Amino acid sequence: MVDRPGLTGHDGAVSELLPKAAPGDLGAMIGQHGLRRTEEGPPIRYDALESCLEKLAGHARQRNAAVHMPKIGAGLAGGDWDRIESIVRRALAGVPTTVYVLP
Repeated sequence: MVDRPGLTGHDGAVSELLPKAAPGDLGAMIGQHGLRRTEEGPPIRYDALESCLEKLAGHARQRNAAVHMPKIGAGLAGGDWDRIESIVRRALAGVPTTVYVLP
């Protein structure tokens, strides 16, 4: 549980909407625990990622906004992109979403 004003969290999920950044809002989320693979698996926490994205979807729907994000969770977090993509599609259903693949 995160105990800082402006942050919400449970089970490793932390999301925060940052002060308005022109021309839109900016959000931050943490959906992993640690930085390296352990005997428990990769640091990504799929349930935390889904929780953060669901909160983001609610925010986007309230503002009739689109989501633009990098391809998350499959790099250093060690996640499986096919599984992450499924979470993104489910959590952000009905919200215009663009995922950017960074070099």
